[in-house]
Amino acid sequence: MSLDLTGLQPPPDEVRRFLADTNPEKRIEIVDRLMARREFVLFWKIKLGDLLQVTTARFGNGSSYYHSWLEERLYENTPWDRTVHTLLTALGNPMTRGGGPVNYALD
Repeated sequence: MSLDLTGLQPPPDEVRRFLADTNPEKRIEIVDRLMARREFVLFWKIKLGDLLQVTTARFGNGSSYYHSWLEERLYENTPWDRTVHTLLTALGNPMTRGGGPVNYALD
């Protein structure tokens, strides 16, 4: 789970604790803990950036605003339907703070 959510291997002591834990909710709890970590946001910002093809070659200086916007959505745990709706309906200047999703609309 750690690799999938944060891109990092869990330390051996954490694996041992997880395996020894008899709580039937342990998977839900570890997923919640992993998703609350900064590494989750950074890892998924990169994955989403790859999926959406966010590069300076395509978006110039707007790519940094696009990445920042994605990072903010992840930190806020914004539902995917709202995130996609914003991407599809964004208006404004893609080269300003808050203009990140406009890059997708222009592309």
